[in-house]
Amino acid sequence: MRVLVSPATKHGGTIEIGRHIARTLRQRGIDVDVTQPEHVQLFAPYSGFVVGSGLYMGKWLPSASEFLEEHADAIRRQPTWLFSSGPLGDAKPVEPIRPEVREHLLAVSSALDHQLFGGRLRFDLLGRTDGFIARWVKAEEGDYRDWEEIERWATSIADQLLSQHDDPAPAIDKSPEDNHATAPSLTLAVERLTESIRDFETDHPDLSRAVNDLANHLSALGI
Repeated sequence: MRVLVSPATKHGGTIEIGRHIARTLRQRGIDVDVTQPEHVQLFAPYSGFVVGSGLYMGKWLPSASEFLEEHADAIRRQPTWLFSSGPLGDAKPVEPIRPEVREHLLAVSSALDHQLFGGRLRFDLLGRTDGFIARWVKAEEGDYRDWEEIERWATSIADQLLSQHDDPAPAIDKSPEDNHATAPSLTLAVERLTESIRDFETDHPDLSRAVNDLANHLSALGI
């Protein structure tokens, strides 16, 4: 079983949450790829999706919301979970994500759950415009991500995936546009290579694309 964790980030905080989720799933024996939404090319290899984004003005980053909308057909075929990151301070605001945004994301993806996590703010990582806005609204600098909460949520996802995996999965008819996304059957060497570098793919999009291209070529060859 392989799961895609796809976090959209602006300043790196949400990717770190995605990696923590991935580590928790791997500890339960689940294979995980961590790739930012704009670099995802394959869907068929995955038995589940965890998609997240940092929150800005109550909305997801466009790369994440557009990812769900453009690939909704593929994503809805497998169990999907969503998370948002961004609230700062010890107390989370009542509605850090706009209700209509949350409902739209859940409807588009048919996700089983949406979880809200605290965010991280470091002024030294912000550009001039973001830094000015953060100081103007008196945003609280600091790390407000609760790693135990994140791990508990990831553990619940693992429990659900493993319980579903115990039962035979129903056959799913593919639409013609999915023919290019045939699941690659990789050699052991490629599996080991992918396992070694998948944590670094989000920081190196060229490497991520190269691995996906290699998988596609091997699939075409029937390897």
